[in-house]
Amino acid sequence: MSSLDFEVGKSMREIRICRCNCPSNALSPSPSQISFEGLPTESGWPTPTQLKKILLTRNGQPVSMQDIEADVVTLQATGLFKSVRPGAAQGGMDDAPQFGVAFSGEGGSAQLKTVLPLGGVRFTVVPRCR
Repeated sequence: MSSLDFEVGKSMREIRICRCNCPSNALSPSPSQISFEGLPTESGWPTPTQLKKILLTRNGQPVSMQDIEADVVTLQATGLFKSVRPGAAQGGMDDAPQFGVAFSGEGGSAQLKTVLPLGGVRFTVVPRCR
């Protein structure tokens, strides 16, 4: 998609303007990394790589708050953790914001919106005693 291409959003009435080849939900922020804090490293515990496989959130792919909330539920449903708390890191100087045009209501006015870059998503976990 070139910088002049437009795309109709799936979940809300908006047109997205992209500067790169990107998926159709490009107006959602894309985390550059996914990390876990508090995850035990002892034998018998899953690795971060294993846990990432069960998540909706993916490195470099657009993510919504609903995706992150679903990932918290998924991690808690494993029964491994007493609690799971999500967090986010802002994008760095090398990450550019994305832009989109959002319409308010039917036939409403258009507004240019920015989506700030998302540096990463962090899941802070408190393990259950095994």
